[in-house]
Order: sequence, then structure tokens, then C-alpha cells
Amino acid sequence: MYPRVTARLTRVLDPYVAANDLGFVYHPKAVFRVGNKVQLEPDLMIRKPHPSPNRRDEDWETAPTPSLVIEILSPGTRQRDFGVKREVYLDEGGIPEYWIADADRHAVYVYRSGQPMMECRDLVTWSPVSGAGPLVIDLNHIFPGE
Repeated sequence: MYPRVTARLTRVLDPYVAANDLGFVYHPKAVFRVGNKVQLEPDLMIRKPHPSPNRRDEDWETAPTPSLVIEILSPGTRQRDFGVKREVYLDEGGIPEYWIADADRHAVYVYRSGQPMMECRDLVTWSPVSGAGPLVIDLNHIFPGE
């Protein structure tokens, strides 16, 4: 279930990210760091490539801040995704938006900096700070009969 949800989200996000010059959709093995103490590996994240021509895109310590981070919930990650990761991404890392996709409940929990959590069951909308028009995702395409 986990790989299919990741693949379906990527299928929807990738063309939108490319068309609006928002960077790339990064998958596991892409690291997000906060200082020298916290390193997280999100399931999906969207961020611009490294702006310096002298830096490699894998230079995670100096990479741009992601505009969206998504974790795909599994029984073993529930507490960490809703707790520590949420705090690090939003409070310490300055990520403007963090989603937790829950295939068991056919829901996406959306956290935006300074706003209460929203539980989305039909549609989820992402409006990046860049000014691109919103992306509306039909969750029936992400969790079809899972």
C-alpha cells in the first residue's frame, strides 16, 4: 500500500511542480536537516534544486528549504510522524506545509504553519507560496479502494 500511495502522489505532484517551476519531487534518500542535530528523510518533499552551481543537489546541509513535505503513514511511524517530525518540519525547519497521508483512513492530514491541522478525506489542496495556482488532488485517485 505504501509504495502505491507514494507513486500516486508523485504522479499528481510531478507535472504540477515542473509546470510551475517549483523544483523537484524528492523521494526517500533525500534528507532534510535542521542544523547539525536533526536529520530527517521524508517520504516525499518538494524543493528547489541547490542554487549554487558549485554545490551538488545532494548537499542537504545547505539545500533550499522544502515547500512541502509528505510522510506516508504506517503503523510503525504514526507517533513519530504526528509528533517529532511535525514539530521539526514546522517549528524548527520552517517548512510551510506538512502532510501525513493515511491510506488506512483514506485521509491526508494537512499542517500549515500557524494554522490548525485539517483532515482531508475527499480533496486536498496545495497552494505553494510561489504564487502558482492551487493544486487540488482528488483523494479517490490516491487511495482507490485501498
